[in-house]
Amino acid sequence: MRIAEMLNAIASWLESPHNEALLLAEYHEDSMKVVAESCVLAAALLKNAADQVSDLEPPPESNITP
Repeated sequence: MRIAEMLNAIASWLESPHNEALLLAEYHEDSMKVVAESCVLAAALLKNAADQVSDLEPPPESNITP
């Protein structure tokens, strides 16, 4: 797996409504707000990092042989 793919996968998990942190925080409104905002911000940072890393990573090796 490439680094950019891994970062995007983590960002998707953070944005998911099934994220365990969100599920634990849903019983307290103030906590839920902080957790949700933090997860969205973290996901945005990771997506940005994935875009930057994608430009830097060498292309994947081909599985096709001559």
